[in-house]
Amino acid sequence: MAGPLLAAVPSAVGGGAILSSLLQGLLSGAAEGAVQSATAGSMPTSEPTRAGGKFMITTEDLRSIYSYADKENFNRQKLNTLLGREAYPLIDPAQIVAEREAQLRRSAAEAGAREYAIKQLDVEEATRPAVAGALGAATVGAQQALADAIESITSRPKYESSPVLAEIGRAI
Repeated sequence: MAGPLLAAVPSAVGGGAILSSLLQGLLSGAAEGAVQSATAGSMPTSEPTRAGGKFMITTEDLRSIYSYADKENFNRQKLNTLLGREAYPLIDPAQIVAEREAQLRRSAAEAGAREYAIKQLDVEEATRPAVAGALGAATVGAQQALADAIESITSRPKYESSPVLAEIGRAI
């Protein structure tokens, strides 16, 4: 029974692909699948190249978000009218924009933290030879001081050959 009725639906609605897909889905009892398949072409898929900046919403982004929301809300209103209840709430484009702004702010903060970390590593890499040279010079200086101390100790006269100590030692 549904077969002839489904075949007549596209001609009855004027051949509109989205609406006919939606109505066919409703009549066959698969309203959720029909909504997903009918709106699949109207979903934004990828970000266009950004003219305004990497971490900001451009007017083209706003235009595409509001256009998508208008199309989606139109489809949801029609579906809700056909179902006779508010099964699919309307979407708010301002909320989508706010969420996108928050996401871009987080991305900008993460990128800033990465850039700061990279700069810190560059500074550390640039100062590493100077620190190694200073440590090398300090090591050479410490080795020279130790060598001088050893030389000073070994160059002193031996106490057993001292005549003063020999006299003191006889008395004991």
